[in-house]
Amino acid sequence: MLMGAAVAGCTGWVTTPVSFHRALVMPGDPAGLTVVADSCHSQPYGVRVAESASAVRIELAATVPDGQVAAACSDLVKVRLTRPLGTRRLIDASSGRQVPIGATPAGADS
Repeated sequence: MLMGAAVAGCTGWVTTPVSFHRALVMPGDPAGLTVVADSCHSQPYGVRVAESASAVRIELAATVPDGQVAAACSDLVKVRLTRPLGTRRLIDASSGRQVPIGATPAGADS
């Protein structure tokens, strides 16, 4: 499933893979995740999600100037799963690493 879009026709902008280092389960929405991308101000994001019985693989692609992925801050990217994450492992498809899951703090803006 591809969610999001890349900027087309912008001189000096490219779409590049981006890793993420943490994900948060959305309160009241167990099929909604917010992933913490290792890039800053790189909107819009392309998101590909591959779900199986044991794992969810998320691949992010960001539109950045001249292919530079700045990690001075982190973007929050919302991701919709077809069913709650539950006990499945979350994998960053760009790095192949398993990503830790946290709960979104009560009152946090979703």
